[in-house]
Amino acid sequence: MIPNGRNIKQKVKNILVHLTKPSDFLTHRVDQKKGLQTQAALNMLTCCQAENFRADDILVAAVHPGWVRTHMGGEEAPLTTEDSVLGIIRVLSTLSSKHSGRLLDWEGNSIPW
Repeated sequence: MIPNGRNIKQKVKNILVHLTKPSDFLTHRVDQKKGLQTQAALNMLTCCQAENFRADDILVAAVHPGWVRTHMGGEEAPLTTEDSVLGIIRVLSTLSSKHSGRLLDWEGNSIPW
């Protein structure tokens, strides 16, 4: 079931959400680091925007969609795209100012940067 979008609007006027994943540079081999710098930059941007936009009552958070069964994720991934998207929508419906600057997974659990 998809939550009513009004629930989100009632809690926060403005929300900016980045889709991302944790920056786990040190766990990858050198040949696997392609794109990780960009990922780290997006994560840092999330933190900076959360701080900069706080006075304007704009919530900025990041959501990790999980390991999704796509061309990039592969057939071994446990999540369907539908499960991931519905999870993200549920997370968006529960966001409040306490989530600003945080990284959450598709189930709403806080993930360390």
